[in-house]
Amino acid sequence: TSYEKDDGTILKGMDIFKPKEQGGMGCNFFKKEWNYCIKCFCCNSLIPPLTTYAISNMLFPSMSRLAVNEDKTEFKTVVIKAVRAVIVIVVPVMVLFLVLRTELIRFVFERGEFGAESTLLTAQALLFYSFGMVGFGVQEIINKAFYSTQDGKTPMWIAMGGISLNIVLCFVMVKVFG
Repeated sequence: TSYEKDDGTILKGMDIFKPKEQGGMGCNFFKKEWNYCIKCFCCNSLIPPLTTYAISNMLFPSMSRLAVNEDKTEFKTVVIKAVRAVIVIVVPVMVLFLVLRTELIRFVFERGEFGAESTLLTAQALLFYSFGMVGFGVQEIINKAFYSTQDGKTPMWIAMGGISLNIVLCFVMVKVFG
């Protein structure tokens, strides 16, 4: 795979998967699972951000201008239209990823050592990643709306809450799913 070097290290400089005899940590149990997650993340983290960043960066100056002029009605209208645009663009991509996830992973990655079993495991991970696409897109628009009103603390607190919830859910899900 493109992320794994011949000596067992992954992502240049990470020796977590390198055998203990070679000075690494010897975590071979997670080696394949880590690669599945990386590949799934690469598929999922390219399409939504391209559209979402384009929309949010295009509208950020307008939102800032409306916030400075204290035109709350028009500001709200612009934010709502941006959120709707993101949803209209990202939901079909999400549905496509949910319905065709196995075929997409097979087309993009299945060759060489990445066989049918790897495809199924990566497709399963992509299933769960796909549900976050809409949330990511809406979050980016809402963050830009807060930034345009010169409020950077609210997105920070929301992000900290999300990270905390993610940590808690990781521990819960490990116990539930093993």
